[in-house]
Amino acid sequence: MTILGVDHIKITVSADGLDDARHFYCDLLGLPEIPKPEPVVKNGGFWLQAGTCQVHIGLEDGADRRKSSVHIGYVVDDITAWRNKFVEANIGILEATQIPHVERFYVRDPAGNRIEFMQRI
Repeated sequence: MTILGVDHIKITVSADGLDDARHFYCDLLGLPEIPKPEPVVKNGGFWLQAGTCQVHIGLEDGADRRKSSVHIGYVVDDITAWRNKFVEANIGILEATQIPHVERFYVRDPAGNRIEFMQRI
């Protein structure tokens, strides 16, 4: 019995932050939105494709995401370009403790979810 991989991750945003989240993930990060299966459309939110993994953006009001260290980690091919993109968009960079053979940093999405960007070097 073996875990074969990760199918999806789910993060949440407040209902009134849905448009900001869609702009951040689709327009800024460039992740394509994918259709949700009909039985779960009624739950709100939206789904994205990130390589072989899906990111599910669900709705949850009242959560204080800025206090959480829970995060998504994206592997990228040009960490400097991503850092510059966030600086240009006035999105604060949160420096990460460096680990061997990896360059990385964090940002927070408009809902406060922490996101790691990392490049193996």
